[in-house]
Amino acid sequence: MGINKENKIYKYTSLESAIKILKNNSVKLEFPNNYNDPFDSAIDIRQKDIDKSLGIITEYYVAQEFLKLLNNKDIKVKKHVRIIMDIDIFLLKLYLNTNRKNKYYDSIPMMRCIAKLIIKIYKKHNVDEFNNTFKSQSELLFETIKEFRNKALISCFSKRNDSILMWSHYANDHKGVCIEYTRPKKEFLDVQYRKNICLFDLEYITRKYLGHLLSNEKIDMGNKYFIKRIIRPFTIKSRDWKYEEEVRCVFTKESKDVYLNENHYLFKMPSLPTKIFIGCKVDKKSEAYRTLIKEASNKEIKIIEMEASETKFAVIPNEN
Repeated sequence: MGINKENKIYKYTSLESAIKILKNNSVKLEFPNNYNDPFDSAIDIRQKDIDKSLGIITEYYVAQEFLKLLNNKDIKVKKHVRIIMDIDIFLLKLYLNTNRKNKYYDSIPMMRCIAKLIIKIYKKHNVDEFNNTFKSQSELLFETIKEFRNKALISCFSKRNDSILMWSHYANDHKGVCIEYTRPKKEFLDVQYRKNICLFDLEYITRKYLGHLLSNEKIDMGNKYFIKRIIRPFTIKSRDWKYEEEVRCVFTKESKDVYLNENHYLFKMPSLPTKIFIGCKVDKKSEAYRTLIKEASNKEIKIIEMEASETKFAVIPNEN
């Protein structure tokens, strides 16, 4: 039963947490820093990506300054030069307006060349104004990235309900339950298992950040299209965790599907659980067990007991 062919996902949890989940039909969301894996959701950025990001920021500001220069009517030039400048103004404004509309800064070939030259000259002469401007903007960008990681909220599921390890780690040593859901079509992503840490797509974030600057807007940390592009580090883990066959939903505090209840961030599931699997060591005389059964019965959720196999190292459902 470890291979999931019915597009189901499973939530391992304690009896007490399962009762809360059933009452609100919501699952608890956690910050990545609270997970036991130090590499979980790690954002790794290479120096060459940082350098490229700073180059893009430079291009952006060079374009702004170049536009100011072209618009400066105090500069006396010949008529044909002024015509060329007016054409440049039109084209540059058109390009920037497109970027503003898309909220994504796309490099302007001409600006790229000018930016490289300016960086070279300014670095050579160590111009403080230049260094401070780009240092402050890069710091703002990296603060935005850090802010997203700190705001990310995750809930974890699995494609399997028979893992002895997960029953032990997440379902209170088999004294808890495993809740079955039909997998929602949106927001739920398969975790990928790799040897190396995922590299952060800094270039995309930089261009998106600058695109919002053009529009005089702050990046919406809850925007699902933005999240989708920067979410990869949150869905890639070490191969050592492959047995979990994990599925995740990732949100931020600002996400419309997230709400706060008793100091916990929760996500309301799109549908009720389809089954609840009871751990093989659950105390059936406990108040928590009786409450869970009552809640499940009221919602017409099927209860299935798990039992230890007599011939294998396995827990199996008793559906009799």
